[in-house]
Amino acid sequence: MIKNIIVACDMPFVAAETMEWLLSHLEGYSAVIPEVNGQIHPLLAVYHKRVREIVEKCLEANDLKLQIFLNQLKVKKVTEEDMTRHRLVNFEQSFFNMNDPSDWRKAIQISSKN
Repeated sequence: MIKNIIVACDMPFVAAETMEWLLSHLEGYSAVIPEVNGQIHPLLAVYHKRVREIVEKCLEANDLKLQIFLNQLKVKKVTEEDMTRHRLVNFEQSFFNMNDPSDWRKAIQISSKN
């Protein structure tokens, strides 16, 4: 099975352990997508290679909303409770993203603690 890890460029603290855990749940699904604080994170997720065809069709049809793409997949959502139960260390930091200068300052603080 060919697996793909997708990580948004504004997420500097993604933990390898988190991604490995997500990959371990891909069997039988097109994607494994975390849901944290009620929000899904399709740009910090894992996908089977076969979704490429669906991505291409969405792009060709100018269907650029992620939800249109996701609705065509067999998705396994994993929650923060799932990640906590499996004792993933620092998974919360994996979901930190930087959108403005205040996030940049916070990222510097986080990285100085590590």
